[in-house]
Amino acid sequence: MRINFLTFYMGFPSFFLFMYALYPKRFYKWALWTVLTVSGFVSMLAIFFPIPVFASVLQWYQLFFVVGALYGLFALSVAIRHGDDGARLVLLGVLALVGAAVNDILFTNGLSPVDGLITFGLIFFIFMQSIILAMRFAKAFQRVEALSEELMFSQKETEAAYYELSQHKDKLEETVLERTAELEVAIQEAEGANKAKSDFLAAMSHEIRTPMNGIIGMSSLLRGTELNEEQEDFVETIRTSGDSLLTIINDILDFSKIEAGKLELEEHTFNLHQTVESALDLLTQKTAEKGVELISLIEHDVPKWVVSDSTRIRQILVNLLSNAVKFTADGEIFVQVKSEKLDDGKVKINFAVKDSGIGIPQEKINRLFQPFSQVDSSTTRKYGGTGLGLVICRRLCNLMGGEIGVTSVEGDGSTFFFDIIAEAAPDDYVRPDESFNSPILIGKRALIVDDNATNLKVLSYILQGWDVQFEKATSADEALAILEKDHAFDFALLDYHMPGSMDGLGLSFEMNKAYPDIPVVTLSSSFDVTQLKRPDNLKFWLYKPVKPERLKSSLFQVLEDTTPETVVETEVLDPDQFDPDRKVKILLAEDNVVNQKVFLRILSKLNYIADLASDGVEAVESVQRQDYDVVFMDVQMPNLDGIEASKEIRDLAESVNQPSIVALTAEANPQVLKECEEAGMNGMLQKPAHIDDILRVLLKVSRAKN
Repeated sequence: MRINFLTFYMGFPSFFLFMYALYPKRFYKWALWTVLTVSGFVSMLAIFFPIPVFASVLQWYQLFFVVGALYGLFALSVAIRHGDDGARLVLLGVLALVGAAVNDILFTNGLSPVDGLITFGLIFFIFMQSIILAMRFAKAFQRVEALSEELMFSQKETEAAYYELSQHKDKLEETVLERTAELEVAIQEAEGANKAKSDFLAAMSHEIRTPMNGIIGMSSLLRGTELNEEQEDFVETIRTSGDSLLTIINDILDFSKIEAGKLELEEHTFNLHQTVESALDLLTQKTAEKGVELISLIEHDVPKWVVSDSTRIRQILVNLLSNAVKFTADGEIFVQVKSEKLDDGKVKINFAVKDSGIGIPQEKINRLFQPFSQVDSSTTRKYGGTGLGLVICRRLCNLMGGEIGVTSVEGDGSTFFFDIIAEAAPDDYVRPDESFNSPILIGKRALIVDDNATNLKVLSYILQGWDVQFEKATSADEALAILEKDHAFDFALLDYHMPGSMDGLGLSFEMNKAYPDIPVVTLSSSFDVTQLKRPDNLKFWLYKPVKPERLKSSLFQVLEDTTPETVVETEVLDPDQFDPDRKVKILLAEDNVVNQKVFLRILSKLNYIADLASDGVEAVESVQRQDYDVVFMDVQMPNLDGIEASKEIRDLAESVNQPSIVALTAEANPQVLKECEEAGMNGMLQKPAHIDDILRVLLKVSRAKN
């Protein structure tokens, strides 16, 4: 009996699950879960409780069964309205099953004489299910066949598309080959054009510099002759005009290299401090003539030796300094160098050039870094320039991993700043002659006298780095007042040019009278001091901007009392110091008559005599006939150029004396320099060669010979 009841209880939810599986969209999930929950509950009663208990529940379940059956009929009617597959057949099966179930319920309650219709209803319902499943399978097979046909059709379309794609691929490959061939031709043409452009620039550089060599060289020689005031002015105008034209030529050539993508860096290890100082040295004469203070400060943490391109760094600094000098009538130009260590072991070097000149209007700053652009046309007319210098500087900064910029206030000066990324050389990369020991300076007391606040700041910073104590004064009177209170100073640093009743030299004389034991080092922006009378306590006369290593060396000698007489720092090169008898034997290999004349006159002015060769062949023959100490070799010559001639001379190493060979060239680019080095040359001078450059070569050869 329990099994019969369980069959009845569980048959109803099975029917609902079947209906939900056939038509899920027509049944609500909450109705399904209600039927499953109630049927499961009464099934548990039929299993675990006595028959009277679950028999009493049967009446209520019969009512629930009727309600559920009505809901099922409603859902089937919805399925029929929507034309769902087999819905009508299911309805017939359900009606048969429901009718049989109702009859059994009536029979159980004594209201129907017929028994066993439920079995017939189930068989009929299952029959209807089989028909529905057969219909579903038939439709499924039809769909499979349809999909198979579609797949075959798609396969044919795919094969057609693949064939068409293969055709396009073949055509595309042909097109690519054609375009590649055209591109190769275009590249060859572009390379040919670039080579032609480079050759043109090299040729123009050589052709322009040749007469420039005559103009600048002859004007320099003419300055050394006896001239009246008017003639000196004419010669100076020729010389400055030639220098300006040479600067313009250099800017145009560099800009052309930038446009052609040929501007390259040459990385090497060099002394950064000396590079900055050498750039300053080029402008000291001009600043002194204008009465402008040139001041520099390289902070203590800036590495001395770095790996980068010293020539390009100097070029940027000289350009910015030249602009500062050009646009500053009075006041000062302050150069500051800082550094910042980066995470990758490299170092960022920050440079700033600040002037007290005319300044730049804010709305016109953006013109500065545009090619052939100036702030305005009147600036170009008054001050000159091509407008290419800053463009070149920006490109050089970018190549070195940095940037360049400017801040300015009209009428109140400008500050140009730039930075580069460099590699710091190893800590032990120090030249033997630079290893100063500073214990002698520790604890010493100094008196600094300078009317310029920036100069005082720089000198104070330098002395602090050496652990030197100091007092500062801005005038001679203030310095004397300090000395009256306390004159226990180990040395004094005095500015030569100071306003008021007494300059630095006058203060030196006063100190020599009252405090003769205090040695004095005078700092001057003027170069015309060699004829001035000096007191005994004035030990060194140094030129601004102050070079820390030069100042340290001077103080060592002052404190150790190794220089009893006054020493004047000078940049004048004296050939008599190294070669008073002029024993250096010189050969000049140059094909241009003007260049021959200029070079021989320069050597004659230095009291040197040189032999002449008009091409590379004559140069090789001359070296075979006679021993020479130095050969000045023009790179571009007929018959045999300077590079090939140098190679032949080096090949004669076993049979002839090997001279020092110095290249003379109008185009001193890295490629030419490399070719000269590979040919065995010892150095290079760029045309037009200045007398000081030639003299440095001769002095170097003279030192080596002696």
